[in-house]
Amino acid sequence: MEDTVGLELDDDVDLNTSIGPEGLGLESIGILEVTVHLEREYDIEFSDEALELLINGTLGEFIDEVVRQRSAVAAGASAENSGSR
Repeated sequence: MEDTVGLELDDDVDLNTSIGPEGLGLESIGILEVTVHLEREYDIEFSDEALELLINGTLGEFIDEVVRQRSAVAAGASAENSGSR
């Protein structure tokens, strides 16, 4: 987040910190910038429903969604590799 939107995370930030204005201070456009960066970096895709939840969610929920997306991509790649033998 620091590199993408210039947001420096304080020591008091934890997994329960809201991503939005009342927590980290990210507006919708900032959250979109971060998700687009992650989509490109890790070849994942956030659904509109997931984005809506992330906008109103916590840092922990955001991280959980990224891990879910990455796991799904890894499982798909694993299935593709085992199917090509």
